[in-house]
Amino acid sequence: MTLKTSFFNRGIYKSAIRRYIWGAVLYAILLFMCTSMPILFSIDPETYTMGVRDYDRQLILTDIYLYLPLVISIFVPTVMALLAYRFVHAKKTSVFIHSLPVSRNASYISTLLASLTLMAVPVILNGAILSVLSACGYGELFDFTSCLIWTGLNLLSVFLLFSVSSFSAFLTGSSFALVGINLLLHLIGLIFAASFSALADSFLYGYFEANSLINAINEWNFVVYIMSMATRFDSILQNFPFDWLKLCIMLAIALALYAFALLLYRKRRLETAED
Repeated sequence: MTLKTSFFNRGIYKSAIRRYIWGAVLYAILLFMCTSMPILFSIDPETYTMGVRDYDRQLILTDIYLYLPLVISIFVPTVMALLAYRFVHAKKTSVFIHSLPVSRNASYISTLLASLTLMAVPVILNGAILSVLSACGYGELFDFTSCLIWTGLNLLSVFLLFSVSSFSAFLTGSSFALVGINLLLHLIGLIFAASFSALADSFLYGYFEANSLINAINEWNFVVYIMSMATRFDSILQNFPFDWLKLCIMLAIALALYAFALLLYRKRRLETAED
C-alpha cells in the first residue's frame, strides 16, 4: 500500500545519491580546476600582492574564479534534471519507481532533496577549500567573506536554475524535450519583449524602439540576475545597496516552480503516456 502521509523516503534519497554521486564528484573536480588549482599552481602570494590595491584583493570574486563556475552552474541543473527525473521519461525506471509503496509526494521530494544535495556539496566543499587557502597564506588575495560570497552565489545559482529544470521535466515525457523547454523558459520573456518591440516599431506610428521593456524583463531572468550579482560583487569593498527584497522574490518564484512541478507530477501521469 502506498504511504499517503509520507513526504520523504530515505531509501529513494540514498538511492539517488548512490546512483549519481559520480556527477557530484565530476562537478567538484571542475570547480576545483576553475578556482583552487589555478591559485595553487600559478599564483605566488608574495609577488602577486606587490602593487595590488586594497579593493582589488578579492581575487576569487573576479575573472574566471567566479564567472566560470557560474557558467558551469547554468548547465549542471539541466543535466541533473535529466538524470534524476528519468522515472517520468524512461519506461523501465518509471515502472520500478511507481511500483514501490511510496507516494508521489515522497518520490518527488526525496529525489529533489537528493539532487540539491548532489549539487550543493561540491560547491560547499570547494568553498571550504578556498577558506582554508585564505587562512594559509592567501589571505592577502581573498578573505573568508569573499569565500562565503563565492559559495553562496554558486548555491543560489543551482537552486534557482534547478527549479526551472524541475518544472520543465514534468511538462513533458521526453528527455530531449526537457532540454528544449528548459531553454525556452529562460528565453521566453526576452523573445516576447523583442517580438513586441519589432512589431510595434513596424505597425505603431510614432513608436520609438527602446530597450526598456527588454531590460525590465532581463532583471527577472534567473541567469541574468545571477550574472549581474557576480558583476556587482567584483569589488566587494565598494558600497552598493543590496536588494534583499528582490532576492526574496526570486527565491519565492523558485519555490513556486518546485511546487508546480510537484503538482504536475501528481496530476499528469506522463509515465503512462505510451499506454
